[in-house]
Amino acid sequence: AMVTVDVTRNGTVAIDRVTYSVPSRLVGRRLNAHLFDDRIELFLGPDRVMSTPRVRISHPHRGHSIDFRHMIGNLRRKPGALRNLVYREALFPDHAYRRAWQAFDAQLDGRQACRDAVALLDIAARGDCVDVLARRIDEALDSGRLPDVDALRDEFLPTARSQRDVAIPPPDLHSYNSLIASGEVH
Repeated sequence: AMVTVDVTRNGTVAIDRVTYSVPSRLVGRRLNAHLFDDRIELFLGPDRVMSTPRVRISHPHRGHSIDFRHMIGNLRRKPGALRNLVYREALFPDHAYRRAWQAFDAQLDGRQACRDAVALLDIAARGDCVDVLARRIDEALDSGRLPDVDALRDEFLPTARSQRDVAIPPPDLHSYNSLIASGEVH
């Protein structure tokens, strides 16, 4: 079957009472959704833009299929939105991230809790390290500490500053001048 769906300003589409997140670049677009038993394929015109497993739910309920990578851009800009996000629990890619959010929320002020939880999701998305970062989060929480967001960012997202500096000596202009003076350069 095929249905036409509009992408909301929140970057979601609703298909058969299930809300699916889509990449933020598709906000405001109208997509064609091809429904298969096991998956949904979304098309923008003739181009397939996304394929996702199909979620089945029982009749009175609504379902969610949220990929945090689709939402992280908006959350980076407004981390406080995490607190009241309808799909917050579905957003976390692993139990460790949910535990971190609960620990941040219990021990930090509201704004900082949101910032730190979003920062962990951002590190996971940009560093493509969801599983290994989850283990590090669990290690910290299991030892009674909050995850150190700055240390984890430095570990998983090395910046150009942390790379080894390479000294490039300035060119010796004397050799160029001697070439020009010899008349060999035209």
